[in-house]
Amino acid sequence: MSQYAAFDVSLKHAHGCVVDQDGQWCALAGWRPSRRRWRRGWRSVRVGLETGPLAIWQGQVLQRLGVPVVCVDARYARKVLACRPQKTDRNDARGLAELVRLGAYREVRIKREVSVRRRALLLARSRLVAMRRDIENQIRGILKSFGHLVGAAGGVKFAERVQLLVADDPELAALMAPLLRLRAQLSAEADDFARRLVEDARHDPLCRRLTTVPGVGALTALAFVSTVDDIARFREKSAVAAWLGLVPQRYQSGERDYTGRISRAGDRLVRALLFEAAHVLLSRVRRGCALKDWGLRLQRRIGAHKAKVAVARKLAVLLARLWQTGETFRWQAA
Repeated sequence: MSQYAAFDVSLKHAHGCVVDQDGQWCALAGWRPSRRRWRRGWRSVRVGLETGPLAIWQGQVLQRLGVPVVCVDARYARKVLACRPQKTDRNDARGLAELVRLGAYREVRIKREVSVRRRALLLARSRLVAMRRDIENQIRGILKSFGHLVGAAGGVKFAERVQLLVADDPELAALMAPLLRLRAQLSAEADDFARRLVEDARHDPLCRRLTTVPGVGALTALAFVSTVDDIARFREKSAVAAWLGLVPQRYQSGERDYTGRISRAGDRLVRALLFEAAHVLLSRVRRGCALKDWGLRLQRRIGAHKAKVAVARKLAVLLARLWQTGETFRWQAA
């Protein structure tokens, strides 16, 4: 007899439920999560997990054990589970098992371990860069109170400029010294992460192929590959842009029908890197290509910011296409 299972897992306890094909529950219990518990021989057709901090690890463990597992989007499941009169972990597990049995859920892909590790490096580097920017803004704000303007200085010149401004004020110099040391340490750690990511992209044939696109660097290609993980799950490659939140939102109800700004759904880091790649393509790349010419014409008509968003959407679709076909970017005459 076919069985369907689901788990509602927290940091310390887990609740599981198993139902048959008629919706009658076969088991309902709570326990602490452990590898020994996962190894028990269920004859389940499908096992459901809810998205959360532990979902990736749990899904990978179950997949290695040969268990057919699906990860259910918690935002869709919450509406159904909210209909139950009592909110408990046992009832949530029972409700998830029913969703898995009926197929009334939205599946979230469990990424490969290599993609998860790459994402962790990318997010760690992004966080270090943001912390360094916060320290720089703090330094600029403090110096403005004393009439000192740092100006457009970055990198090594930023520290030299700050030290030059506070040279005649020992008390202010003592205040700036620990902030500058912290900024230097953050810069060193961020650069170390960047070198590791670039080295990883250099040894990946797919990332090397995607970097042939003008404006796309190693970090952008690596972030795109690790976020998408499997291009085959997109039947139409134009859906990648919508999945990353680079297409306009549309609202239609009765006589009201208008198109708004981009949805900004999906991964924020990849969307930001694609926008930077579009900026580099339109402002730094000197060699002409059809995509750059199209972006420049669009920029003259609707403005620089909107044109870069449109080029970022084109880049997302182009990267997905190159990933699918195995080709490299072909330059065309301007």
